[in-house]
Amino acid sequence: MNQETFKNTVFVLKDEMYRFAKRFLVSSDEAEDLVQDLMLKFWQNKDELVHLNLKSYVLNCVKNECLNKLKH
Repeated sequence: MNQETFKNTVFVLKDEMYRFAKRFLVSSDEAEDLVQDLMLKFWQNKDELVHLNLKSYVLNCVKNECLNKLKH
């Protein structure tokens, strides 16, 4: 996956990821930080994202990260 494809597939989900994270975390700053960290992880593993249902995978990652953050 190149930069343009990443931008058109994963990056467009950024706002939805933020809103979803904010429901769990309530704090805008924490939700923004979580989304930014996940975007970095997605970029680093961009070649593995090609064969996935991106929207469900991304939102599932957001949910899991939020639950981990709340747990600690």
